[in-house]
Amino acid sequence: MIKSRKVDIKSRYLARWNSLSNSSFGNLVDNICWNALENKDDKIYLITSASLREGKTTVAVNLAINIAKTGKKVLLIDANLRNPTIGEIFNVRELPGLTQIICDGMSIKSIIFPVKEYNICLIPTGNIDHEPFEVLTSPKIAETLDYAKKNYDFVIIDCTAVNSYADPLLLCPLVDQVVFVILADKTEKSEVLITKAKILNAEGKILGVVLNRERFSSFHNGM
Repeated sequence: MIKSRKVDIKSRYLARWNSLSNSSFGNLVDNICWNALENKDDKIYLITSASLREGKTTVAVNLAINIAKTGKKVLLIDANLRNPTIGEIFNVRELPGLTQIICDGMSIKSIIFPVKEYNICLIPTGNIDHEPFEVLTSPKIAETLDYAKKNYDFVIIDCTAVNSYADPLLLCPLVDQVVFVILADKTEKSEVLITKAKILNAEGKILGVVLNRERFSSFHNGM
């Protein structure tokens, strides 16, 4: 039963290698790698959305996997302290993670888990026994991201939705670029504009938008 659950959640979040959606993620990778060539210091990318259930975790996971396919060293961080999913996808849900680095003094190196099947490294949320605000406003968050930036080519951070919680806004000043996921035919224009304003007011730089579940997902630079 546990095995079928594991297979089921992977099939829900990971794009098949020969699928149209996987091809779209390849296009997203091309855009992000192009940005990295033009702006060599841009390594940390925050993935968020306006509202819940718009597909940001799917984008974050597949983006990390597809960048790793290019030979880059990639770290995926689950900073969704409200409803974490990445740990379950990669079967590390019960292991310590970001919360233990920030609040319990565990070393960053001991918390980074290699996912050999996809050639990425992962920091899950760990046991969430502190308030998200306490975790995400700690000076140790900046230390953790600084370590990640020095040791990885790309750092992909999955966080919760902007219009539901302030969590991603707390991270905006610490990341290099924000990728904003919009669910096609669902997200209202007013929500998009409010989210954009909140990100910019929080000192976030919006690299572009992923229009998810369109006939095919697409990426648009800027807004």
